[in-house]
Amino acid sequence: MHHHVPQRGRGAPASLLLAAVTGSGLSLRALHSEDVDAAGKVEIRATLVGQGPQDLALERIVSRLSLEPGVSAVSWELAGEDHAE
Repeated sequence: MHHHVPQRGRGAPASLLLAAVTGSGLSLRALHSEDVDAAGKVEIRATLVGQGPQDLALERIVSRLSLEPGVSAVSWELAGEDHAE
């Protein structure tokens, strides 16, 4: 999962992501953030794991994050044994 936020707002979406994952059936494996441009945009990447199909849980998390002020993009992709790149 990836989302972009202004640098000054880096902590809030990360905290929101952690709260959204709680009780979703998914577990957070990794969380990484980095500056992506001189305007102060930050990319936050999270690796989430779960048993079986979790499309609905991911859609709920992505939908919630996309409503946050300052979030300019949110995306997710499947990876794993059946979805290797």
